[in-house]
Amino acid sequence: MKIVEVKNEADITLEISGRVDSVSYMDLQNSILAAFQKTNTLYLDMANVTYISSAGIRVLLVGHKTAVAKGGVFKCFNVIPEVFSVIKMMGFADFIIKK
Repeated sequence: MKIVEVKNEADITLEISGRVDSVSYMDLQNSILAAFQKTNTLYLDMANVTYISSAGIRVLLVGHKTAVAKGGVFKCFNVIPEVFSVIKMMGFADFIIKK
């Protein structure tokens, strides 16, 4: 998995590529938590995420809960259909996916 941080004026976008699984999930979680030290608005560009496991879903929930605790925003966008279906099946699409 590769993570690129893009800092904008009012938010940060993490561009994620590869698999978010039990091998890589901690890297993503650490990047999310580090980004929330710099901003209250964080987006994940998941256009190049090819797979997400339950460990990856847990990281998305950590991001969401961190945003709620800070009164901030955490959303994912450009989610490919295969990954979206996993997020939706877990019941998290409504509050994690940017519309």
